[in-house]
Amino acid sequence: MRLYHFNPAACAKIAPHPPVGIHPGMPFVLDDEGRPAGELNRWLWSLPTSGVPAPNSWDAYASDLVAWLRFLVQRNVGLIDDMAMLRDVVAAYHADRRMGDLDRRLAPSSWNRAVAAISRFYDWAYAENLIDAVPFDYRTYLVRTDGSPRVRRRNLAKERDGRPYATIRWLETDYLELFLSAGLGGRLPDGEADPSFRGREAARNAAIGRLAAGSGMRSQEFSHLLVWELPSLPLDSATGIVALPLPAAITKGIKARTTWVRIEALADVHSYVALERAAAVRGSAWRPATEELVVSDPDATGGRVNGRRVRWSLLGPAERRRLIAPGGGAAVVAVRADGGPLTDWEHTFAAASRRCGRIDARFPAVTPHMLRHSFAVHTLRYLVRTHLADTAKLIRVSGGDPGWALALRAQDPLLVLRDLLGHASVSTTEVYLRMVDTTRLFTDTELDEAEAV
Repeated sequence: MRLYHFNPAACAKIAPHPPVGIHPGMPFVLDDEGRPAGELNRWLWSLPTSGVPAPNSWDAYASDLVAWLRFLVQRNVGLIDDMAMLRDVVAAYHADRRMGDLDRRLAPSSWNRAVAAISRFYDWAYAENLIDAVPFDYRTYLVRTDGSPRVRRRNLAKERDGRPYATIRWLETDYLELFLSAGLGGRLPDGEADPSFRGREAARNAAIGRLAAGSGMRSQEFSHLLVWELPSLPLDSATGIVALPLPAAITKGIKARTTWVRIEALADVHSYVALERAAAVRGSAWRPATEELVVSDPDATGGRVNGRRVRWSLLGPAERRRLIAPGGGAAVVAVRADGGPLTDWEHTFAAASRRCGRIDARFPAVTPHMLRHSFAVHTLRYLVRTHLADTAKLIRVSGGDPGWALALRAQDPLLVLRDLLGHASVSTTEVYLRMVDTTRLFTDTELDEAEAV
């Protein structure tokens, strides 16, 4: 079994009319003789309209199903054979992938992801009347979301893993500043320039790091943000933050949201764009490996791409990496020295972590997602502190009138943070409560109120 990705240009050379409804880059599977895996491909091509809009998820599901299909072929079992037989194969697959050879053994999280993909395929096959049962057992239970009971089910083939909050890694303020200034920015711990620093693109790295830490953006989001989508610096702001809309095409789950970014972080990015980035893209000879998308007449919402007016919000990551700005170079905010787009930040963050480790041996290895976690924790602290202070003021002014409860609910810190991070459910956001000492925040607020009185 081999996994491929649909390429419209290559397909057009073979057939003038490509298959209808297949997205560019969509995965598909051929067997060892080059024949398409019919049912599996139909399911893969249905994913965009069945609750799986993200291309990364298509690839993950396809990889998991190909591994499962290869296991079935080794045992001469078909993909939609007798369900009793497939139940036995599921048990054998668990023994092989979770307790078999070390080079094939999966971590619990990887196994659970594979089970989710396989069970999703068989749920689809059952709905399509291709099978009369599924090869998994489920346990149903009730949960309450916003006061309304809902029925959920748990696949019993999945393994219990650690609670989400146990894996949250984030940086306290002093370590965060050390990472941004010394690790990425190449400065000494006191903020002065380090004459021994031998890294490159320090201004870019520090600016993008502050953007991530000050907005909660994921690496895919800040890597594919176009320079024209960057908010302008306000002439005057009483809050110290600026709204930052993120188009659905570059967010996880393809859900548009508006987060905020701190003015200081935004100012650093604008400084980088005006100086170092401008020098990198000016007259750049960089060109994308695939079809060029040449931009002209750009503004904050769109521009002409190869002569046709296009809105930026419609362009996904792959298309954004192919955009060539009017003066040359890539159109994304963060560019390499040759003017091309920079999207792989793992190595940059690893090098910055090692540098911080030479300053403080206790310093952890930092990933781009840790800056998102750090934003979440620090923002939740700020929101809780502000919420407590507003509550105390309203109670004092209103004399305890319960009518103010509605106004306070609209400012619920968890709901605000949920929207800033783009979580589908507040239950996902709740994991950050474990990182916030609300008792201490409440005590500090009481002391502030007493001093104010």
